[in-house]
Amino acid sequence: MTERKISFVHCADLHLDSPFSGLSDMSPSMGAFLRKATFQAFENAVNLALERGADFFLVSGDVYDGEDRSVRAQVFFLQQLGRLSDAGIPSFIVCGNHDPLSGWEADRDFPPLVRRFGPEVESFPLELGGEIVGAVHGYSYPVRDVKENIALRFAGKRAEGLNIAMLHCNAGGWKGHENFAPCSLDDLRAAGMDYWALG
Repeated sequence: MTERKISFVHCADLHLDSPFSGLSDMSPSMGAFLRKATFQAFENAVNLALERGADFFLVSGDVYDGEDRSVRAQVFFLQQLGRLSDAGIPSFIVCGNHDPLSGWEADRDFPPLVRRFGPEVESFPLELGGEIVGAVHGYSYPVRDVKENIALRFAGKRAEGLNIAMLHCNAGGWKGHENFAPCSLDDLRAAGMDYWALG
C-alpha cells in the first residue's frame, strides 16, 4: 500500500433546492437566498476538492430534499460531479432517507468516475495513481423508511488497506432526528472501518 498522504472531502445532507417552506412563507427573499445557499455550499465543497487536489470525494446521503428531485438540482449535481471527474477525482455517493433510490430521476448518466452504491452494502476498490490502496463500502436507501440497523451489515467487509464506510443513519439515537437506520457507536466501531463517512 502507498505511504503517501491521502486526502478527501466528505459532505452530506446537501438538501439541494430545499424549499425552506416555513421561512419562505414568512420571507420570500430569505427563502430564495437559502435555496441558492444549498447550491453554493456544494459548489464550494467541489472547489475545495479541486483546489487541494483531493484524491476522492464522498457524498453521504440526502443530496436532494425529497424523492421528487427538481431537474435543476439534478443537473447541477451532475455538473459538479463532472468537474471532479474531469479532474481525475473519483466520487462515491450513497442515498439517504430524503433521496432514496426509489425517487424520480431525470434520464441522465453519471460522469465516468462516479460510483453510487446500491441497496445492499457494496464495496468499490479505492484506486489512487494506478494502485489499489483500500476500499470504499456503502449502502443506499432503496426507499425512504429504513428502520433496520444497517451498520451491522458492514461486518466482515473490511479489505486490505484503507477502509472507508458510507452510511446515512441516526448514530447514537439523537433525539429530534428521524430514527432511520438507527445504530450505536459500538455498532460502527465493530465493523473495523478506518473512517465512517456518515450523513
